[in-house]
Amino acid sequence: MTLRIAILPCLITCTIAASAQPIKNGCHYFRNKGAAHRELTAAERTVILETIARSDTFDIVHYDISLDVTSYSTQLVKAATTITFRALMPGQAFIRFDLWDLTIDSVIGPVGPMTYGYDGLYLRADFETSPAVGVDEQITVHYHGTPNRDPSWGGFYFESNYIYNLGIGLTTIPPNFGKVWYPCFDSFVERASYTYHVKSAGTFRLHGQGTFLGEVQLAGDTVIRSYDLQQEIPTHLSAIAVADYRDSSWVHAGANGDIPVTLTGKPATLNAMVSRFGDLGGAIDACEFWYGPYAYERVGYVLTTDGALEIPTNVAYPDFMPSQNSNANRALYTHELGHHWWGDVVTPYVHNDMWLKEGPAEYASHLVVEWVNGRDAFVSTVKNNLLDIMTTAHLDDGGFQALSPMPDPYIYGTHTYNKGAAVVHNLRGYLGDTLFRSAMHQMMVQYGNSAITAEGFKEALEGITGLDMDPFFDAWVFAPGYSVFEVRSFTVQPSGGQWQVDLHIGQKLYGTTGYHGDTPLDLTLLAADGTVFETIITANGQFCNAQVDCPFEPVMAVLNRYQRLNQARMDTEITLVPGSTFSNVLPYTEFRLYADTLVDSTLVRVDHIWSGADDDAFGWGIQEISGTHYWNVDGLWPEGDCTAREAALLRRCSRSVRSRARRRQ
Repeated sequence: MTLRIAILPCLITCTIAASAQPIKNGCHYFRNKGAAHRELTAAERTVILETIARSDTFDIVHYDISLDVTSYSTQLVKAATTITFRALMPGQAFIRFDLWDLTIDSVIGPVGPMTYGYDGLYLRADFETSPAVGVDEQITVHYHGTPNRDPSWGGFYFESNYIYNLGIGLTTIPPNFGKVWYPCFDSFVERASYTYHVKSAGTFRLHGQGTFLGEVQLAGDTVIRSYDLQQEIPTHLSAIAVADYRDSSWVHAGANGDIPVTLTGKPATLNAMVSRFGDLGGAIDACEFWYGPYAYERVGYVLTTDGALEIPTNVAYPDFMPSQNSNANRALYTHELGHHWWGDVVTPYVHNDMWLKEGPAEYASHLVVEWVNGRDAFVSTVKNNLLDIMTTAHLDDGGFQALSPMPDPYIYGTHTYNKGAAVVHNLRGYLGDTLFRSAMHQMMVQYGNSAITAEGFKEALEGITGLDMDPFFDAWVFAPGYSVFEVRSFTVQPSGGQWQVDLHIGQKLYGTTGYHGDTPLDLTLLAADGTVFETIITANGQFCNAQVDCPFEPVMAVLNRYQRLNQARMDTEITLVPGSTFSNVLPYTEFRLYADTLVDSTLVRVDHIWSGADDDAFGWGIQEISGTHYWNVDGLWPEGDCTAREAALLRRCSRSVRSRARRRQ
């Protein structure tokens, strides 16, 4: 029987220390302004479903939007939107669009003016004759007014000599905000292509989505600039950006062909913007490697005042970001780039599955660290994220939340973004790198330009991988909290020239009540001289056993040594060398380590388990057992450092540190 030891009195002593928390990065950090939602009523949820259901009746093919924004000082727009649609069902007497708080001037159909009704929320246009199924028809709506803004973030902006829109309202449910500036089917489900014609004056010029069609000079300093985006997108991704802009453009040689890149900003900020995007090529390469070929005609970012939003070919990007460091920018622009796969090509069906776009996008900001800086930096990023969510997500979001369905008040919370990224990392761990990468590519091919639910994502992965994904989704998507597995004990015995290792595995829980099953775990076995043997085992339930053959006699067993999975554990390893110095504060584990007597190189591993210690019989010196935290301390101790009497003390110290250390929390 191999002992797990908590303190080695003849070698080291330890005390608890508070460690600094990592700083949040990425899109969520810049969006979260204390906004709060509320639970929808049954009637409000019915309205959302009705909007989605319209796409079963009509297919919106194309929006042609003409917008006059020459009146910057009054923040008024004049507009005409021509909607090309086709009926999918016969006998339709009217079509209904979402449009908020604008004034309707006229509605023109194929044969002239149409009768219509408008209540400030929905525009209903009545047909004289029911449209034929499958035949393209057009309606043009003329309107004017001041488009809406969300109280916190999103909507239509006239601000700091920018005119632009963000198609998501952070405190509005549903959050889709196409409806604030043009009539549309405003859901994640409906997709269409777009043409934009924007009339502006002074130094304001449209720099838009898709292909630049040209500029028409009118009287004085007034122009109309036009862009065309042929790829179909949901309404929340349709946008304009109008200001005194300049472009910086180049071509990135991607793995699947050349990709044009354009950065757009005002003259005073463009150079600083370009200097902060030095790793954009690596971000493109990382996303294409893991998620598949880039789908749009260019990669583009445009400075606005209140970004960021994942607008295809023209990402809205905060104009304060060029004053931030390159790493913060890389995290944000890679997050938004990741949306061009998850959120733009594949979209969540409803807002309660927002993690389906935010989780993989935030994980893209982790993947670029691996791509640019290597595996060690990537593991640090993953662990920083894990420590952050275990510490704060349940406080930010009203408790431990399942990712799906996310309650309405927390759809843009820490769980959606940061735990979503942690769970995507776990999906990679469950599948392995090769299968994970293949599955992500196939999702873009088989389910591209569509909206999916969490259940649909699970079924899609099962079809692609041939694996049963229920254990993963039941544990990490449809249930709150975390679990962690640990080696509680192991025995070794010689067996045919090898060593048979029998392990007793235990599972602890944090913020959940259901034990995880069919969990793949990296197992590392170490010999006294540091020789390593690695394999993968599968763990189930509160307790289970595993048996492996090892080519040497192991004295130490470690699970999840390389952060294959995010679990309710923070860990650190350090090798102490006689005569060398080291930081007493061990990262991630809230632990201090001191070397009193060190006769040889010594590996020390500390696992901080975020769950309750076993509440078994109290041993010597134990007054109470923590219900929230404990530590496992293990290592490769130099031979002869401990006497038999000291080894007996270790058995008692191991349990003592688990209780005394966390009573302070």
